Amino acid sequence: LELLLLIAFLFYFISQISNFFIVYVNTYFSGKMVRDMRSNFLSYYLGADSEYYDRVKISDVVNITFSELGGAVHGVLAPIKLMVAIVSSVGSIVVLFLLSYELTIYSILLSILALVYPVILISKTTEAGRKNTSHNALLTSFLVDRLRSPRLVRLCNTADAEIIEYDKLTEEQRRLTLYIQLLKEKIGLIFEPTVIFSTLVMLYLSITYLEMEASTVFVFMIIMVRLVPIVRTILNMKQVINRTKGPIEAIDSLLNDMEQAPAKSSLNSTELGCSNNMIDIDTIELAHVYYKYTKSESFALSDISLCFNRSTVTAIVGPSGGGKSTLIDVISGYRIPTQGDVLINGGILNSVNRNNSLVFLSYVPQQPQIFDGSIISHIRYGNLNKTDEEVLIASRLAGSDSFIKEFSDGYETVLNGNGSNLSGGQRFRLDFARALLSDAPLLILDEPMSALDYASKNLFIKSIKKIRKDMNKIIIIITHDLSIYPLFDAIVVIEDGVVCPAKTHQELIKSNSWYFNGVSNVS
Repeated sequence: LELLLLIAFLFYFISQISNFFIVYVNTYFSGKMVRDMRSNFLSYYLGADSEYYDRVKISDVVNITFSELGGAVHGVLAPIKLMVAIVSSVGSIVVLFLLSYELTIYSILLSILALVYPVILISKTTEAGRKNTSHNALLTSFLVDRLRSPRLVRLCNTADAEIIEYDKLTEEQRRLTLYIQLLKEKIGLIFEPTVIFSTLVMLYLSITYLEMEASTVFVFMIIMVRLVPIVRTILNMKQVINRTKGPIEAIDSLLNDMEQAPAKSSLNSTELGCSNNMIDIDTIELAHVYYKYTKSESFALSDISLCFNRSTVTAIVGPSGGGKSTLIDVISGYRIPTQGDVLINGGILNSVNRNNSLVFLSYVPQQPQIFDGSIISHIRYGNLNKTDEEVLIASRLAGSDSFIKEFSDGYETVLNGNGSNLSGGQRFRLDFARALLSDAPLLILDEPMSALDYASKNLFIKSIKKIRKDMNKIIIIITHDLSIYPLFDAIVVIEDGVVCPAKTHQELIKSNSWYFNGVSNVS
């Protein structure tokens, strides 16, 4: 009896130590896995090719990174705790066999019968978990879209309707969460009373018919009491594993998709004549370039052959949907030509890697993206080594210094919400300053006139002329504003993915009907 008591206590002590160790390991490694996977998500996402961004929803990445990842990691680590619980239960069963193999066999049979319904409940958890993951993605997508566009929602007077729709989505999420939790509680509701009832029956049988000693029965009852929570833990861990199959599958799909879509690089910096991490470029040439989007049957660009030279300003014009943005994406290396080559100083460049892109070009999009942070942090984005004096020079050249000085904190003013407290023209000039701070030899501007008033437009034209004269950059401007044609050394017209060779304003008036009509409308 003393030996059995010692063995029983030993198993109990080991189980407590194991539980402490498991909690520590689970907390440590789950936190580490979440951190590493979030870093990997961002790394893979930023390293994916351009067509990955065309097909993936940002809300799906956000949902998986923050909503599903924690549960998935918990599900991945659950088998460890499950194995420890199984080992603990096996040890307890061994002791039970030593006490009475008849009662042990009886208890095992009853436990198996008691597990039938819980196993059915656990199987239902898998589908419920998958539905919950899908619904979380839907909820995140809805919320991200509305948070992006509060002005549209309010001006369309749809705020109440959006709130009602959001309430419906959150209510469905609440129901799914409740359903999954009830499945878990039903397991305990069915299993534990069944085991306790069988234990009481065994207690009666052992005393009445088997004539076991009271001390032996007492030890047996203690072990059974310890065995119940262990088996309950096993069931809970199995439910966790099943419930997290949805998040795990979603994460696996996302990672596989990212890993299969890495941005390709065919030319390194030394081949380009890189000096101090800055690429020295005299010419950029497109040689018979074609580009087709993955799900498109026709080419977005067809047989494009162009050349851009240092210290020149080239305009890219054409009707909406004609291929201007796609052409810029190919020139910058953001998209890889389906056929043909992009040549830099005569060397083939089908795509450059992320690090090279920073020193290869500076780009100002039509809708500037202003990250949360100070004004000076935004201007220095990608150029952290630049001095305050260089920031000031770039800001003055971009025309942003005048309004920045009006803020009480000046360049340390904190911007939030994509610079929501700035006008469209101010946001452009701020982002223009960021682009000018870079020493990159290629400057691309997308619709710079769209957000500028008359005075700002004249200032912009003066800035471009000064940049062309003093900085020796290749400047490419996408524009619909044909009134500023004197600024351009050459103009490229692109319609339906086909370009008219770069010509001057006067040449295009005579040879291109779209350009002639556009200029006539301006006049």
